[in-house]
Amino acid sequence: MVAPPVSQDADTLAYVKGIKDELNKVLGQKVAYTEVKLVAVENDARKNWAVRARETNLGDVCAVATRAALDTDIAFANGGGVRSDVAIDDITYGNAISVMPFGNSLCKIEPTGQTILDALEMGARLYPEPNGGFLQTSGLTYEIRSDIATPVKLDNRGNFIGVEGPRRVQNVRVARQPLDPASTYTLSAISYLLKEGGDGFTMFKGSKVIVDEQGLDYEVLITYLKDNLNGIISSSSLYGNETGDGRILVKNGPDPVPTPAPTPAPVKPVADPLARTDDPLLPASAAASTLALCALAGAACATHALRRKRETTPDSR
Repeated sequence: MVAPPVSQDADTLAYVKGIKDELNKVLGQKVAYTEVKLVAVENDARKNWAVRARETNLGDVCAVATRAALDTDIAFANGGGVRSDVAIDDITYGNAISVMPFGNSLCKIEPTGQTILDALEMGARLYPEPNGGFLQTSGLTYEIRSDIATPVKLDNRGNFIGVEGPRRVQNVRVARQPLDPASTYTLSAISYLLKEGGDGFTMFKGSKVIVDEQGLDYEVLITYLKDNLNGIISSSSLYGNETGDGRILVKNGPDPVPTPAPTPAPVKPVADPLARTDDPLLPASAAASTLALCALAGAACATHALRRKRETTPDSR
C-alpha cells in the first residue's frame, strides 16, 4: 500500500497555478455588455429552468447565434443545453461558457417540414412542466395548445416513435409563412440533438447532413455577441424583453370565432316631400297645372300690353 505524500511538490503547485492564472485571464476577458438580464432560470422561490418551459431572451440569443453561424432557415436550442443566467453587466468568456458549458459541436441538416413538426411536438410534450428538450427557436415561430394532451408516443427508452391524435403544436411559421410539411428546410442545432438523437429526438435520423461537426456552441455564442451584435445587447433590441420576442406562444383554447357583422337594413328611397308618390294621376295633374300657369301668364301679359297701348295713344277728340 502506497502512503499518501506528506506534502505537495512546490514546483508542481507553481506550474498548476500558472496555468490557472492564464486561464482566468482569458475567462475574464470582456466579450460584450448587456443592458438586460438574459434569463435561463425563473426568478421565483422554486428556481425552475425557464428555458425548459417557455421562451426567454437568452434562449432566443442562443438559437439566433447557432442559425447565424451555419446560415440556415431554422435553428433550435434545446433548453437543457442553456445552463446559466447572464446578469446586467459585462459578459465575459467565462460567462458565455457558463451559459453553454458542455462544448457541444454544431451541425446542419436538411429535414422535411413534417420532421420539424414532429420535433416541435416532442419538445412541447411535457408543457407546462420543464423539459430539457423544450425547443427555443430562430427563424421559426409556433404555438402550444395547452388544452390538448400530448399526442407523442415514446418507446421504453423515451425515444420518439410517432404522433397519434390532435397536435398541440400549431400555427408553425418559417419566415412568417406557414411551414410546409412536404418541403425541406435547412436546420442547425447541436449534434447531440440532430445526429445522436439526444433527449429522444430520433426523428432526425435519415435527414441529409449538410455540415457535420462544425464549431462549439459557446464559441458561436461568443462570435455572435462580438461580431453580429457589436458587443452590446441593448434594452431596445429584440432581446430587451426577458420573455423573448414572441416566437413561442401558449394558448389554452382555440381562437374565438369572430361574430359576423349584422346585415344592414335595406335603405328605403326618400320620397319627394312636394308630391304624393302614390297618386296615379300625378303626371297628368302636373301637366294640367303647368298649362294653367301658362294661360294665366299669357292673360296677364295681354292685359299689360293693352294698358300700355291706351296710355300711349293720342286723344282723337
